[in-house]
Amino acid sequence: MIVVIAVLSEYVVGTIEDASETWGLSVSFIGIILLPIVGNAAEHAGAVIFAFKNKLDFSLGVALAGGVAVAVFLLLLMRECCQEKFPSLGIDGAEEGGRECVEKLELEITELKGKMKLMNHIEGKYDNGVQHKMKEMHWKKRGRNG
Repeated sequence: MIVVIAVLSEYVVGTIEDASETWGLSVSFIGIILLPIVGNAAEHAGAVIFAFKNKLDFSLGVALAGGVAVAVFLLLLMRECCQEKFPSLGIDGAEEGGRECVEKLELEITELKGKMKLMNHIEGKYDNGVQHKMKEMHWKKRGRNG
């Protein structure tokens, strides 16, 4: 199966220029975006095949490596999107951009947590025991233990 995937991958690589003319896409887009997606799918197909053959160590290694590749791509893409610039292929400043992206995400999460706490206060679900004490006083006043 892996040999078949390798042969098909070579065929795809050989026809990139024809595909770019036919589809109206740039060679860069096909090479940078589409081919890695297809390659990642082939890796995961191999991982599934090895999992069926009870070679879980190899299967897990392939799956994790593919996941790391996707995570690195998404991290770089998020960094560029947060900076509102066109994504480049350079890695210069990746740590700085990644830090800024993480800070923005943390700020958004903190703001969301604050909004959720406010909504819980409004709905009475997060009362720090105030409503519980008021209920106890109410039931004591009526002669019940609540």
